[in-house]
Amino acid sequence: MKLQFDQMQLHGIKSLSSYNVQTKKRTLKVKLRNLHCYFESLQEEARELQEAIDDGFTRIDTLDERLSQEEPGN
Repeated sequence: MKLQFDQMQLHGIKSLSSYNVQTKKRTLKVKLRNLHCYFESLQEEARELQEAIDDGFTRIDTLDERLSQEEPGN
């Protein structure tokens, strides 16, 4: 009877351990998915900022060209 009880306890511990591992795996998957979405949004924001910076440099270059054309002697 004692051996049977110990086996039941061992089986219960293994089941609980397996449940904990599965729960941890699911938690990690959710966290990884959230991190992936976060980094995708950062990449999109970085692209938008890069476009704004490029547009700013283009405007500066255009303005510089116009000013150099307006200078006397050109």
